[in-house]
Amino acid sequence: MKKIISLSLCNLIIIGCCADNKTHKEYINASTLYNIQQYEEAIILLDNIIMSNPKYDSAYCLRGDCHNRISERYLKALAWRTEDRKYYFTNKNNAIRDYSTAISLNDKYVDAYYRRARCLSNYFGLKQEEINDYINILTIDPSHPMANYYMGGEEEYRKNYRKAIEYLTRTIDNQSKIDTNSFFNEDNSFTIIYAYHIRGEIFSEIGEINKAKLDMEKADQSGSWQAKHWLEKNKYKFTKVDNTDRSKQQEKYSKISIVKSNASSELSETRENMYKSICSYDGKPETAWQEGVDGHGVGEWIQFDFRNQWTIKKIRMLNGYCKYSKSGVDRHPQNSRIKTALLHFSDKTTQEIHLTDTREYQEITINPVSTSSIKLEIKDYYPGSKWSDNSLSEIEFYGN
Repeated sequence: MKKIISLSLCNLIIIGCCADNKTHKEYINASTLYNIQQYEEAIILLDNIIMSNPKYDSAYCLRGDCHNRISERYLKALAWRTEDRKYYFTNKNNAIRDYSTAISLNDKYVDAYYRRARCLSNYFGLKQEEINDYINILTIDPSHPMANYYMGGEEEYRKNYRKAIEYLTRTIDNQSKIDTNSFFNEDNSFTIIYAYHIRGEIFSEIGEINKAKLDMEKADQSGSWQAKHWLEKNKYKFTKVDNTDRSKQQEKYSKISIVKSNASSELSETRENMYKSICSYDGKPETAWQEGVDGHGVGEWIQFDFRNQWTIKKIRMLNGYCKYSKSGVDRHPQNSRIKTALLHFSDKTTQEIHLTDTREYQEITINPVSTSSIKLEIKDYYPGSKWSDNSLSEIEFYGN
């Protein structure tokens, strides 16, 4: 309720120049209806306001807010019946239309740009229209933390790492401006945690391991279990070795970059998740490859190709689907996990590996083998308590 009221007051501040006293009072009444979640009644009142004052930008924006809230109501229904989908998309499109009208009346209307961008949001990378809205926001307000955050995520997705670091740094530097009670049912209190985590992953990817460690420690201190996992699996990189004691030194392996992957099958995408082979090495424990056949996936495989021939000596894996739902439910025990796998190498040899049933990272040492690819075939499984889909959240290969 705190956020809802603050949004309405924000709108009220900017409407004085475009409304007479009567219209102003009607707008306040519409805001009150919005605040008590009577969105349909608020829309009726706003329709009348806009009819009498068609250049009232804030009225369009508030009506867009109402339509968006209604669409989210149908999204939460979960049943997602045909009728629910119809009302969801109708209200979402109405919201986008109203935000667009508000922007056409006031091309400096940052809130309208931001709300339209979030309505256009696409989970698997931003749509160009959404990117354009964030660019417009940053042209008006370069310090806008949320626009910088989403653009940072997009640049990281495109592997434009230096640009992503710039955006995420501005998000972190301007974190005091973030409203932690988001209009769009997002919990923005996690934005800074994710900003540190994503920037830390980027630093790690480009070899700046000390900067990565500092960012992951920041995220870990704020409660990020993903950052905790990262620090745990990379702790050997931070351990100082006494050069006078050669017996304590470990052989250094290079992490091998995966340039391409494919799989025998993939579970179909949903509105919120995808389960492609690339999800098994995207550095995000909350995503995973999931096979897409009936049963527990025995015989299904995922293949990883390297740019050159490497001598593989060690594999690090996060077995299963290591995601928590928005309500905090651990998906790991609910989905099947790999128990035994057969590794196929490009020289036609194979090795069998056995995995423990844990949601923690595990290291598997194999007999050194020179190969340009590895195909992992599922041979046995730990059954899921709810779903039979077998999953692999993360895999890394090390060698020289």
